[in-house]
Amino acid sequence: MLTLAVAALLAAPTAAAADEKRFADPRGDTRSPADIVGVTLEHGDRVVVRVHHRDLSFAAGEAPATVRVIYAVPGHSPGPDYWLKVPYQSDPTVQLRSAGDWGDPAGPWVPGCTGERVRVSSELDVTRVSVPRACFGNPERIRVNVRVTLHPEDVGRADDAPGAEQLGPWVGYSPV
Repeated sequence: MLTLAVAALLAAPTAAAADEKRFADPRGDTRSPADIVGVTLEHGDRVVVRVHHRDLSFAAGEAPATVRVIYAVPGHSPGPDYWLKVPYQSDPTVQLRSAGDWGDPAGPWVPGCTGERVRVSSELDVTRVSVPRACFGNPERIRVNVRVTLHPEDVGRADDAPGAEQLGPWVGYSPV
């Protein structure tokens, strides 16, 4: 009987972990304490972007204004296809938008997309952005660019990961 139970457990399908990649960003390439030092992209039923900062303490006069995540999927333009902008230290609704181009990514809201989530942890120095995969049309691969700005409206020196107008590595879909 025990043998049958063990055999059943071994034969049962298990949930696969979502595919995930992390890419580094140079430490100190901006004067802001919110300097991006790495980005982790997880591609499962939700597309999760974790932005790792040098110091996300929100000290007076040093707090970043926004983080913007640019998404690209196969079969679209070679540049940005979607974007989501998160203002720090406020509580606005964040919504995924379609993208125009690198210079002006603002496009219309993605219809039917709900469930965008943002979590900011100054203790862990991480900003986490999560969007349902269906909002991107269920792509097999996805990649991102992340930009932290020090001032509203992207004025001043921003920190881009992996670099200005560059996209990180493709991450394939793995169901969770």
